[in-house]
Amino acid sequence: LGSAAADLLQARSIETAVQRIYESGYRTVIVVVDDEEGEFALPAIADAVDKYGMNEGYFYMFFEPTEWTMMFDSDNLAKLLGGGGFLIPISNQMLGGARTTDPITVSWTEQDAAFARRVNELNPIQNSSKAGFQLVEDDFFRQGPREDNPNFNLPEYLSGFVYDAVISVGLGACAAARIQGGSVSGLDHAKSIREVDFVGWSGGRVKFGKPELERGGTRPGISLNWAATNILPNKTGLNVPALFFPDNSVELDYSQIIWVDVHDYVFADDTTVPPYPLRTPGDQHYLPSSFRAIGLAIMSVSILAAVVLAGWVYLYRNHRILKASQPNLLYVVCAGTILQSSSVVTLSFDEGVGWTEDQLNRLCNFLPWLLATGSMVVTGALYTKLWRVHKILQFSRVRVKLSHIALPMLFMIVAT
Repeated sequence: LGSAAADLLQARSIETAVQRIYESGYRTVIVVVDDEEGEFALPAIADAVDKYGMNEGYFYMFFEPTEWTMMFDSDNLAKLLGGGGFLIPISNQMLGGARTTDPITVSWTEQDAAFARRVNELNPIQNSSKAGFQLVEDDFFRQGPREDNPNFNLPEYLSGFVYDAVISVGLGACAAARIQGGSVSGLDHAKSIREVDFVGWSGGRVKFGKPELERGGTRPGISLNWAATNILPNKTGLNVPALFFPDNSVELDYSQIIWVDVHDYVFADDTTVPPYPLRTPGDQHYLPSSFRAIGLAIMSVSILAAVVLAGWVYLYRNHRILKASQPNLLYVVCAGTILQSSSVVTLSFDEGVGWTEDQLNRLCNFLPWLLATGSMVVTGALYTKLWRVHKILQFSRVRVKLSHIALPMLFMIVAT
């Protein structure tokens, strides 16, 4: 009863967590499941995801591989996992034929029955009834397919990291012994292990950070080979769409990560088109088409009025009153008005009409130029017009030509 109650509480907790993700609108979800709880947690997550309709259009990335033998135990699990994926570190022996030039992998596959018998002799656990006992068959290292493994009979998953750990301990012991004249102390040994630097079987460069600076002195993740693994939908298995191989000749940082494409990533809808990233967009409050039409109509009326008035001034430019009003400056006022009115175009479009962000950014760059330049042209023309009248009313016989005032007006516009 206690176990059943605990399972019920965990299922409710999982459903509550999934509900919160659903309400937040996030569509890319990272799933981290404890190894001991995976057998129960994954089906519970799958049921909750199905309940809230969070399969289609969502992308799930799992923190690490779990028991994929159970991945298609139910329809809900198949829908949750299909099209998702996980990131895993991969050692050289896991790449099989892709890295056949790796010396340790090649050496492994070339061992014969004599070496298998030697391994059995050196095994410290000789009693078959004890935990850890394993009998190595004569053809264990044989290069070529076996019934239980269609690929080479390579070491188990992540065993390359165990190999590198043993090598690190050995290199550290040798370095500490040289320092201490043959003896090895625990502290010196630990310090020497942190100073090793070699290219390991796990793939990448084996070295450790300083304990006080870099994650307690652990191996940087960027030094590893990584695989982005795709769980194919429709119960068809796995593929590896991308691989990352670090360059061991340089000190890398995370800004230099480059992934190598291997296969197209297949998502839950069985296409290579990714779902909408991160979260569902809310109401974007796009500009209503009616507002856009009204704004553009008013802009058109303003521009048309400026053109008509400029034409009217030109037709009657020899009239006494218009001559006194300085027609050339009136043309400038009309031109400035057209520039100002044209700025409405830059505010009339958004993503709601299908424009891209790059297109809208370019259009937006015109706004200050049209609005500010138009305003300066109108203001400059009016100021220059008044300044010319002021000069004329000084009762001097000096004739004030338009060319005399054009330079100050241009200087004011450029300075502004």
